Amino acid sequence: MTTFERSSKPRSTGTPRWRLPLFAAAVLIVMGGSAYAGNTIDGCYNKGSGALRVIDATATQCKSSETPISWNEVGLQGSVGPTGPQGPQGAAGAAGTSDAYVAKSRGASGALDGHVDIVALNVPAGDYVISAKTRLLNGHTDGQPVECLLSTGDLSTGNVIAAGDLTIPLQDTVSFAAASTVTLRCFGVYGALYAADWVLTAIRVGVLH
Repeated sequence: MTTFERSSKPRSTGTPRWRLPLFAAAVLIVMGGSAYAGNTIDGCYNKGSGALRVIDATATQCKSSETPISWNEVGLQGSVGPTGPQGPQGAAGAAGTSDAYVAKSRGASGALDGHVDIVALNVPAGDYVISAKTRLLNGHTDGQPVECLLSTGDLSTGNVIAAGDLTIPLQDTVSFAAASTVTLRCFGVYGALYAADWVLTAIRVGVLH
């Protein structure tokens, strides 16, 4: 009579070893897919067979026979790559939009009787930075208040001593929708006032900020 004996070696209840490489491969495949959200991998563990499957938790849920699991691991930051080659030289840029218009004189004007335009400058449409300067000569025996102004709005005042002179500077910005004329005019309270060495400059710029 043949006798059979029960083996005392415990039966393995873990995940079969043949499943591990398959599962590892599945993880590697989904790392670049939708199942890998940020640094987290989601999956389902079958409580009966021990099978594991990776899922996209935003679109798939585990079955009632499965247990949901998730895990993550952030790898070490890689080293900085080598500097890339220098790119080709770009094309030359378009010509700038800056132009300067200037009117000046070293001579002296006639007597400024009232508000008199000393110099006028014609410019095309555009945005401008305006600057002007003139020397005022007082031919009166008394000192007198004086003022100079640009047609664009800037005003400067001063006081010239008797038989003395004073340099008046002005600066302004303006936008012209059409061709226009910029003027510089000055005025002395007592008359006998003369202008000399004046200069009026209008620089057209791309944009006024």
